[in-house]
Amino acid sequence: MLQIGDRILTINGILTEESTLEETNQLLRDCAITSKVTLEVEFDVAESVVPSSGTFHVKLPKRSGVELGITISCEFLR
Repeated sequence: MLQIGDRILTINGILTEESTLEETNQLLRDCAITSKVTLEVEFDVAESVVPSSGTFHVKLPKRSGVELGITISCEFLR
């Protein structure tokens, strides 16, 4: 869910950095027709909310047949 202050960086891979609000809204409307919209969003995390180190627990909704949308990778070094 988008929150006030979130910044949409891309919509379906299209950069929105230099787009106007109206251009971005139109792009969202156009993408909604296809029923699939992928957003890349940037947001701030308040330091008082999230500690700077330790274990973090993130709750994600579980939906049948829907991918998580997160890829974690690591370069294997010996």
